[in-house]
Amino acid sequence: MATVRTLLVALGTIIALMSCVSAPSTERETAPPWVTSTPPSSSEYTYFVGRGADTHGNLAAANEEAIRSLAADVTRYLGVATTSQTTIETREDLKSFEMKLTESIREPSTAKSEDFGLVDRWTRRDGSQVTVFLLGRYKTSALQTEKSRVQALERERTDAVALSEKEGDRLLARGRPLSAAKKYLQAASASTGPQITDARVKFERNIKKAEEAISSIRLRIVSGDLHGRVGRPLPKPFEVEVSGSAGGSTVPLSNLPFIVSYPILRNDGRQGTETMSVTSDPKGIITVKLPPPQLLGEQSVTVSLDMSPELAALRAPVVPDRPLVTALEKRIGAVRVVLHYATTSEAASIPTGVLVIDLDRGGTPIPHDDTSAGIVNALTQAGFSILPIPSNRSILGIDDPDLVKIVRNNFGNKIKRVILGKARISGFEQSDGTYIVKVSGNVEVADLATGKVLLSATQIKLSRASDASSAITAAFKDLGTSIGDEIKNRLR
Repeated sequence: MATVRTLLVALGTIIALMSCVSAPSTERETAPPWVTSTPPSSSEYTYFVGRGADTHGNLAAANEEAIRSLAADVTRYLGVATTSQTTIETREDLKSFEMKLTESIREPSTAKSEDFGLVDRWTRRDGSQVTVFLLGRYKTSALQTEKSRVQALERERTDAVALSEKEGDRLLARGRPLSAAKKYLQAASASTGPQITDARVKFERNIKKAEEAISSIRLRIVSGDLHGRVGRPLPKPFEVEVSGSAGGSTVPLSNLPFIVSYPILRNDGRQGTETMSVTSDPKGIITVKLPPPQLLGEQSVTVSLDMSPELAALRAPVVPDRPLVTALEKRIGAVRVVLHYATTSEAASIPTGVLVIDLDRGGTPIPHDDTSAGIVNALTQAGFSILPIPSNRSILGIDDPDLVKIVRNNFGNKIKRVILGKARISGFEQSDGTYIVKVSGNVEVADLATGKVLLSATQIKLSRASDASSAITAAFKDLGTSIGDEIKNRLR
């Protein structure tokens, strides 16, 4: 970009000076010899000619085209491919003109332009057409130095493709498919640079080689299907074997990076996902040691090959073959295994009662204990020992500690814990024949023997239905199910 920018600025400045100081009042009728024959190069200077014409007699437009032509002539000599867009606004007469040059250059080359000067300018008019010729010269020594530098850059770019691809072939033959794939991707990325011969062919070839290398990576579950308790470490870690092939034999693949995705319980009581990075050891074994499980029941863990840094380099706005890159990403994503574990809860074996009362917006009890039913259903499906306790209007004014004592006195021979709380309608709307009900609930799990609160849970739910009764029932049941799911995962 610097070559054309510097050249254009120099041309614009010199032309302005020449026109203001020494340009004749009329164009010379006879063309100088350099118009038809560029002066021969010498050890001191190399000459270039630019030509620009305008069929409407616009001298400024012809002058602009001549500047760009001259710049292109120099950069062609350097071996630099350029595209440029330049605008010049001019006010001039026969004696002088003032030039303002603004430029917007789009040039993939990195050449520099120095030691350039404008030697002469000639204008020819032929009817309505005006043509401008410019003669420029560049110091030969500086020009040759610049040309050698540009050629060296091109060789460097070409070598970046060939050498990386060759190294990839060598690594693949030695049974190192991931390292080979990384080299192929380096070669593919390098092939997208400027002035690479057959760039698309080289890009596609190396992407396909990378895909083939990745395809040779094999994963085998050594230790899976574990069982444990919620809140306690699993009895042993998961183990996955990573292997490839070399010389027709299966070999372990060490130092391969993987991402492990596993489920967690978020602070809001909902299920989320966490990740961690692992690497295969010298024996090709991935060891996955999870934190103590937080969720009850059957869960899944995914172990996937991690090539995110390499893929990031191929997500540039312009790549020669986007579908080919997408296919590679899918191939990398296929190098994965899914591990399973199941957890039980010690709390599930402790007999627990459920006493949750539903209230309307005014605080009046609702006949059906739908929230309690949702809690009971969620916990029963999770294997908990649950006893529903019918609600009663008389308990509304009783504090929880006293209510725990009442439950202990009446049900202490059947349960050891109790889930107490209230749920109420907190919002009610009707719109276009649809009823929208919002309910909220807060419950506590208490130990009957000590009265200690073991867990608190608060949830909000929204339900829609064509009639009010259905909307209310669905909202309370969904609330109970959500609270039950939180209790089953958090209660120890």
